Amino acid sequence: MDFIALAPDPGIDEMSKVAYYVFIITTPFSILFSFFIIWTFFKYKECKIQPGDLMLGISISDFFLSIHWLVSALFSHHGPFKHVIKDMKTSMFCKINAIFSTGAGVNSFLYNASFCICIIMMIRKPLAHTEKKYKKYFHFINVTAVIIFVLIYQFQSKLGLNALGTCSVKEPSVTSVFPILIYICLSGYTIYYLKKIMKNQTQEEKNPIINNYIKYIIFTVVTWSIICSSWTYSEWIKNMDIDHNMGLTIFIFSLGNIAKIGSSLALSYYARFKDPTFRPKIEEKCPCLKAKKKIE
Repeated sequence: MDFIALAPDPGIDEMSKVAYYVFIITTPFSILFSFFIIWTFFKYKECKIQPGDLMLGISISDFFLSIHWLVSALFSHHGPFKHVIKDMKTSMFCKINAIFSTGAGVNSFLYNASFCICIIMMIRKPLAHTEKKYKKYFHFINVTAVIIFVLIYQFQSKLGLNALGTCSVKEPSVTSVFPILIYICLSGYTIYYLKKIMKNQTQEEKNPIINNYIKYIIFTVVTWSIICSSWTYSEWIKNMDIDHNMGLTIFIFSLGNIAKIGSSLALSYYARFKDPTFRPKIEEKCPCLKAKKKIE
């Protein structure tokens, strides 16, 4: 989930430069859009309606993850602390980063899973009942799970520098692939369920925001699948001990790094800019968007 590929191997060092530019270029946008979701949640009461609170949880995680990636990129190539990279395994910087990045990554994962569950519950039961009965449980379970996960892994010394040279879970492909596969199954069922409901509705009954939710969930499935594939590939070339194609390796790891940034961009786009109830508020602040829409 995090930091930048750094290791003595010349090929890996080359890959770290690619990761560096990916993070430097993309994370400012991710930070901006994550902050946009957070700001609108507290600014407009419409955004607080469930699953708005779950989107807030996702955005807070993405916000801190993006700051972490940006600071890590700058830390690795600039400033008086650059020498720390040479001793990353015992670096306090890496240990602290592993705690924060793992916690934020797990939190983002859990809130995305909660988002899928909440959408299904909202369709099956009236929104008011769903919100009153289940809203607090999502947050309590997610935050508690994150704390327990990070503490257990920290006490078992499973956080730190991993095979990718990243400061996170030391063996991400082993510990994270199966939960991601479970999330993909959950997301697939959610997409199937929502499309089945919409198919049986008339045009007047269909809620456009549900279609946006479907698109966002599809996007998260794609991004998590890319991240999962990059982890699996890194473990494969490590365990097989083979001469791998460095160009292909850089390409796969670069895709994984870019995929990490995508969540905040997709969420702000589908949950804010494409939300028919919230779009007018954006157009009031940015008339150029309204003009563009008319031209189209």
